[in-house]
This record gives sequence, structure tokens and C-alpha cells, in this order.
Amino acid sequence: MTENLHYVDLWKKQSELFWRTVYSVPFIGIAIFAGWYGLESKGQLNLSQYLLIAGILIMLVQMAILYRMAQYLNAFRDAAGTLIPSVPPAFLKLTGYRIGVAIPAILIVLFSLMLCVDVVQNEQNQAQQEKQQYSSTTNKKMQPTAKSGG
Repeated sequence: MTENLHYVDLWKKQSELFWRTVYSVPFIGIAIFAGWYGLESKGQLNLSQYLLIAGILIMLVQMAILYRMAQYLNAFRDAAGTLIPSVPPAFLKLTGYRIGVAIPAILIVLFSLMLCVDVVQNEQNQAQQEKQQYSSTTNKKMQPTAKSGG
């Protein structure tokens, strides 16, 4: 019985760690979004895209960490036996793990969409600049040059 109480304490601590990790994910996402916006507004387009890629990787790591934490939670629950009551399935079978992993998954989708839109817009801007450069150089070649009279 005392050993089971030890697992209950471990489950409580692991549960707190799990939810603290889940709560930190939106703040990390906001920081990545703010950094992306700052870089975009200063015209540092490549860096802003690299930041979005880093954001996607960070969220993937976050999901792996949450998965591992959930494994420990389940192991401690099983070891504690009946001291941790089981609850009926939630609405739409939403568990703490599914809710926790949904946040970084949503951010991965958001960052991926932002990256795709960013790449397309940058390509369009680059094509437009090249077109303007081409037309300005051809206009200079077509302009008559002034001849000096004698």
C-alpha cells in the first residue's frame, strides 16, 4: 500500500510537469510568430523562413516530449492501482494527452501554411523585381543618345 502511494505521488508530479509543458507551448508559438513578423517587416525574408522551420521542429520535439510524459503518467497510474480513480471517457474521447498534443500540432499546421505562403510571395516579389530590372535595362538601351554637334 505504501508503495502504491509512492506511485500516486509520482503520478501527481508527472501530471503537473505534463500540464506545465502544455501551457508553455502557446507562449513558444507566440514568440516564434512575433520573431517571424519582425524579420518579415525588416525584409529579412530568408531568416523569417528559417525561423518558421525552426518553429516546426520545436513543436515536433514538444510533441515527442509530451508523448514520453504521457507514457510515464500511464505507467504510474497502472502501478498505483485503484488509488487513482478511473474516469469515464470524455466528450469526443478527448484525453489530456490528445488536448496537449493538439496545441503543437495546430501550431505546426499554422507555421507550415505561413511558410508556404511566405515562399510563394517571395518568389512572386523576386520575379516582379527581375521583370522591372529587365524592363529598365532594355529601356536604357532603346533611348537615343545625344550626339555632340561639330
